[in-house]
Amino acid sequence: MRTDLEVGSRGSDSTLRYSFDLPSIRVGRGEDCELAIPTDPQLGRRQCVLEWHHGTLFLFPLRGAVDTLLNSQKLRRPLPLSSGDVIEVGSHIIKVFFIQPELTYPSGAPRRLSVRVTEPGLSPRTVDCDQAIIRLCQGIQSDIYIGEPKQSRMLAQDPVEALIFWSSLGLPHLLLHKYSAPIERNGEAVVAETVLQEGDLLQLGGTQLEVREVQSPAEPPPPPLGMLIFDGDDPPRWQWFAKQRIEAGSGKSCELLLRDPQLPATGFAIERRGRTHVLIPLASQPGLYLNFARVAAPTELSHGDRIAYGSLLLHIDKQPQPKRSHSERRIVLEFRDPSSDDDQDPSDEPRELFLHEEATRIGTTPQSEYDWPTRDELMIDLHILWHPSGTPLLHVGMWSAEVTLDGRKLRRCSLHPLLVGSQLVAAGTTALVTELVPRPLPETGTESGAEPTRGES
Repeated sequence: MRTDLEVGSRGSDSTLRYSFDLPSIRVGRGEDCELAIPTDPQLGRRQCVLEWHHGTLFLFPLRGAVDTLLNSQKLRRPLPLSSGDVIEVGSHIIKVFFIQPELTYPSGAPRRLSVRVTEPGLSPRTVDCDQAIIRLCQGIQSDIYIGEPKQSRMLAQDPVEALIFWSSLGLPHLLLHKYSAPIERNGEAVVAETVLQEGDLLQLGGTQLEVREVQSPAEPPPPPLGMLIFDGDDPPRWQWFAKQRIEAGSGKSCELLLRDPQLPATGFAIERRGRTHVLIPLASQPGLYLNFARVAAPTELSHGDRIAYGSLLLHIDKQPQPKRSHSERRIVLEFRDPSSDDDQDPSDEPRELFLHEEATRIGTTPQSEYDWPTRDELMIDLHILWHPSGTPLLHVGMWSAEVTLDGRKLRRCSLHPLLVGSQLVAAGTTALVTELVPRPLPETGTESGAEPTRGES
């Protein structure tokens, strides 16, 4: 890459312009420097160096008694340069000019690097960074905190000083300062610079950084994960999560806060790894179940999977998050009560139920909003609800008696789309769907949120 340096002295209007087509340009009094200024006694032998790394020009300060200033600020670590920046060294002023390489992605495109930090004696934690430049050092000045610097009268080695930056191809790179303490990547020492990938393990002294997720600005962001959430007797709700890691429990810091305070503070997590999602158990009690099978190890999730934990039930929805385009919701059910008495009046008309809410609970339980008419002493527990895409769905509760839809026996804790003309039969009572607003569009595949799940209940 071509770099132009306009060099002048303080108090003088005359300047000299130098052009370089080199990946590295050292500045100083030494004759081995690419930009050598031997006549300036205030200049260090090797004062600073300009280096190109994957389309970005960085300025490194080098050791010496004289400070290097960038745009009138003392330079303490490598920083990226912009064309027109001013470097002050000794009694000289250097203006930097270059043509920035074109990015393969929009400059404002989202990026994220998710790192799992493990320090000696502390619990692991996850840090999400979306900055273009991420500083790694000891103490509070680090964008990823890795502990306080240890003071010593005799400095055996330099502290960690590194940057993580995004290249013009949208990849994260680790760049070490010239005098940084060693950093290992997957057991091998990093020499100057290296690209980072998901699964990489960085060792910084006693601290480990595991790269859990790389969201490149050159790629479209992964879609958020949808869930249909049943938590105790609360109304069911759909919610979409864009974060790389979702923790569920009774702790206030959890993204999915459970209403039962007796549950562990953090019971389980759902973590995105690349384009897949993984269910991770974090507590032994109560049990964590996926499609009603006990989960003891990280397990990949699929659309339609059901997660049970305490009084919590989740339906995984990996379809794209829909926009709510319909303001009116209406489902009309026509009930035909069971007839067991011979003297029942034949003129009795079927009863109609008009449902306007996003979710309505119907059955014979005390929590039901509407009663399911029956003469039997069976427990019926149904939810009729709308997917945000506009698809009406039927959900059968865990302890509900047998329910059939259009002649098919339904599994408990399962979702099934409703159509005009659908017939529900439970405890001898038939309910006919006579009206749907909005009427769902015909689909060639499985309805949103109602994909068959793995395993039987």
